[in-house]
Order: sequence, then C-alpha cells, then structure tokens
Amino acid sequence: MIPAIYLLDFENVNSQDFLDLSSLCQEDEIHAFYTDHCPKISLDLLDGLQAKLFVRHIPSGNQEVDMHIAGKLGYLICRYGNTKDYYIISNDKGYRNLVETFRKEEDVNVTIQAYIGKPKEKKEEPVIVTIPQKTQASIKTELNNRILSVFAQKYDSVTAGKVASTVVRNYGKKNSKQLIYRALLKEMKKETGSLIYNDLKDQKLI
Repeated sequence: MIPAIYLLDFENVNSQDFLDLSSLCQEDEIHAFYTDHCPKISLDLLDGLQAKLFVRHIPSGNQEVDMHIAGKLGYLICRYGNTKDYYIISNDKGYRNLVETFRKEEDVNVTIQAYIGKPKEKKEEPVIVTIPQKTQASIKTELNNRILSVFAQKYDSVTAGKVASTVVRNYGKKNSKQLIYRALLKEMKKETGSLIYNDLKDQKLI
C-alpha cells in the first residue's frame, strides 16, 4: 500500500466524528493547519496514532489556510512525487482546481475528502410524530353525522334527528348507555326506543 499524506484543514473540518487518526500507519503523515478561530478538540483524537503528525498554526490576517495547504502540497509533491498518495481533508470545494492541476501536470494521486479513516455513523434519532387529537366537539359532530346517515334510511328525518341529539347530548357522561336508553324510551314509544337502542349498539354508535 502506498503511504499517504493528509493535509488537514482544521478550520474547515474539525469534528472528531470524521477524523479516525488511529486508522493510519507509521509511513503516513498528517499535516494539520489551524488558526485562532479553530475550536479546540480533545486529545483523545490522538489515541492510537502511529502516523507522523505535523501541526502548523496560521497567524490571523490575510494568510488563508488554503494558501498554506496549496504551498505545502506543491512542496511535498516535488519531494515525493507519485511515491505517495495525497489527501486534502476539507469541505472547501475551492481546492478542486488545484487538485486537478497536480493530477494532470504531475501525474500524482490527489484526493479531496472530508474525513480520515472511516467516518462514524451518526445514530438516527427516532422521529416522533404527534397525531393531533380530535376535539370533543369534532367527535360529537362526526357521531351526529354518522347517526343521521344510518337512521335516516330506516326512520323519518325527525326521528333520526332525535336519536342523534339524544346520543350526542349524553356522549362522554358516566353511564352514558343507560342515560341514552332511558332518554329514548321517554321520548319515543317504548318498543321503538328499545329497537333504536339495540340498533345503535349493533352499529357501534354507542
């Protein structure tokens, strides 16, 4: 396997989830470039590191990190040629032209990627979907419409309306079935009220 050199743009890629330095071997090199604006990272990142590590601080001002990386890459290619593979670790797409130029003119393998090693897979958080609960009013309206639809086919519209009104009025109350049964017997003939009550139960409307 050809040894690799990694030029790490710490100003652009600084998440430890994307930097598995322990995956590198002794022949590899890491050249890390950072500025005062880069966040601090845990030294745990260096656990198991075998590759050679070079860290360069870029002073604040007009000296952009990408300029230093471009210069260092040119120097390393002149020194090692195609005996090494070169990686720019960054999310900055501005390196593309630089990489293409070196590939064509120097016949070297230069790659841009945002990670070293195998990136850690992010655990997907479960998506909790909140289903809006029906309001009491909407439930009663729906129940009223269902009763009217069923009973208007068997009885006249006045009777269907009385049945719907009786059921909806007592919906949700304690012992609602008993209240509905008594109300139906009171408002209608006993036989009719009893028949309608059984119809309501058969249709699962109470």
